[in-house]
Amino acid sequence: MEGGKHYRDVLGVYWCRECNVPLLSKNCGNCDSQGEYVAIDMKPVFSKEKEMYEEYFKLKLPDNLFISRNRLILDGATLCSFKMDFHKMKLILITDRKKVLKRIKEAENRNKDEFWKDVKKANETSLNEKINEAMEFIERVSHKYSDRFKVISFSGGKDSEVTADLVKKVLGKVPLFFADTTLEYEETIEFIKRFAKKYGFELLTDENNDFYRNENCIWDMIKELGPPSIPYRWCCSVFKAYPVNLFHKKINEKTLAFDGIRKYESFRRRKYEQVSRIKKIANQLAAYPIFYWKELDVWFYIFFNKMIYNPLYEYGHRRVGCWLCPNASPFNCFIRKKTHPEKWGQFEKVLLKYAYEHDRDKNWVIENYWRLRRPKKDKVPKVKREAKANNVFLYRFTSPIDERVFEFFKPLGEYQERIIQSKSIEEKVIKIGSGNPICIKGFIGKKEIIVEIKEKDEMKNFERQLLKAINCVGCGGCIGYCPNGALYIKNKTLMIDDSRCTKCKKCVTAPCISLNYRIEKAIILGG
Repeated sequence: MEGGKHYRDVLGVYWCRECNVPLLSKNCGNCDSQGEYVAIDMKPVFSKEKEMYEEYFKLKLPDNLFISRNRLILDGATLCSFKMDFHKMKLILITDRKKVLKRIKEAENRNKDEFWKDVKKANETSLNEKINEAMEFIERVSHKYSDRFKVISFSGGKDSEVTADLVKKVLGKVPLFFADTTLEYEETIEFIKRFAKKYGFELLTDENNDFYRNENCIWDMIKELGPPSIPYRWCCSVFKAYPVNLFHKKINEKTLAFDGIRKYESFRRRKYEQVSRIKKIANQLAAYPIFYWKELDVWFYIFFNKMIYNPLYEYGHRRVGCWLCPNASPFNCFIRKKTHPEKWGQFEKVLLKYAYEHDRDKNWVIENYWRLRRPKKDKVPKVKREAKANNVFLYRFTSPIDERVFEFFKPLGEYQERIIQSKSIEEKVIKIGSGNPICIKGFIGKKEIIVEIKEKDEMKNFERQLLKAINCVGCGGCIGYCPNGALYIKNKTLMIDDSRCTKCKKCVTAPCISLNYRIEKAIILGG
């Protein structure tokens, strides 16, 4: 990727040989000379991060270093490259040590403060252009969607703090919304509170003055769904989107959320638009003011404005979101294990247990192959369908029918339920829809129901909801697909608020976390 022309044009960090400083654009804002290409993107090396490299490489490193992936950059050229050894938990120098020492000796010995003054002179104009574009975008989008409640999606990372500062400059006081995934670093939680206090932001919280969060436990969800991975990132829907949807249910308004997402931060995000609708958060419209910024743009903004930032960056973290995120780079996997061994040790035990149960060796965990997990799911027959007559079917369950199953049928149409008492047995009769309604009959606590369905599409919808019902783990990943806020979780069970449900069936066709990711998937056998 680093050598591709397309990415050099869109991104690209350069170096002014005259001023000996990094450039955000091809021309130096100080001497107007043209810079030389250095990398697609890079970031400054922080003091504690530098100490870590010195410890592993047994070298005294100069100040004013930058890093791009696993490449340390000094005076606009590669000082050295390194690799991670996850078995020994070490960073290993790849570049010949003598060459590194020679480069350090030849480097310009500059005062750190003077260096950053020169960096600011060379880049202020270029950065101001991006700032003005971002602020114009904020004003334009805010005006276009003036009827929406404005929030700033705040993660405690560098991108969201720059976005928050820009939004405040344009719109004044807009509250911060932090979705507590329950998988955050303590340093991040503390920083969020400190940032809000220092810069005068309101932090949105629930009725108990807590951050919005899912009451489910990550370890319980892993037992049902397996460890999250890059292909199986169910964790985002369950622990990240769910708190946002709880907030929407409370305010009962559509929102415009300003978010610090950057287009070239990941391959997935390159497909995003600068204003995006997120399917699993139906009532939110997301706007990304710094969408086209580089990582170096963000850091220059923070440094030039002397803003505080999450202390985790000082230790080499490049992303400070959920600490077990499978989408983290190999380097971030190394850093989080080094800086938070207790947290990582807890997750590693879970991964090793899963590996043992699924014929994986220890290397699958240590070398981070778990991040690519894409297993075959075990299919367990839980219901058998038998045709009894024209449009009439018997559904036989392997265990007594859980009363909660019937809740899933409410979105299919107008829902009418009655109980017929016959001696000591109660029969439930449900009619769904009008015209040619679905008719369901069954004895409470028994294993069979009789279902009459005349429309093929309704048959498909009915069985999809039945599948969801017998697989549901109460994760809450589906609630955001309802534009009316009718879905909610109670006692780890999906419930549907009849007063809000409009029978639009968007929740019926929406993806289901349990159907897609559950380790043991219950199925219906046709007869």
